[in-house]
Amino acid sequence: MHASSQLTHRELRTLAAMSQGLTDAQIARIRGVSVPSVKAEVRSILHKMGARNRTEAVAGALQNGLVCGSARRSVGEGANAELTDAVLPEDPSGPE
Repeated sequence: MHASSQLTHRELRTLAAMSQGLTDAQIARIRGVSVPSVKAEVRSILHKMGARNRTEAVAGALQNGLVCGSARRSVGEGANAELTDAVLPEDPSGPE
């Protein structure tokens, strides 16, 4: 798997949401963007990570500490707003 330091903060948030098993539509709703935007971001993540599919990208992210595997939550309406931030390791550079 390629070095994933090229991922943007937005891509990392999308990758974190992917690690929770969310669909493109669910990610789009949470992030307030269109489904095609999420699909493009997922393609970019796969390319940058050298992954063939979402599963490989998430596995690589977990192995490299890009997302935390212990923050699994149910996908209820109340949990959605904080889900993607909750599974990212702390970012010393601040918000996007």
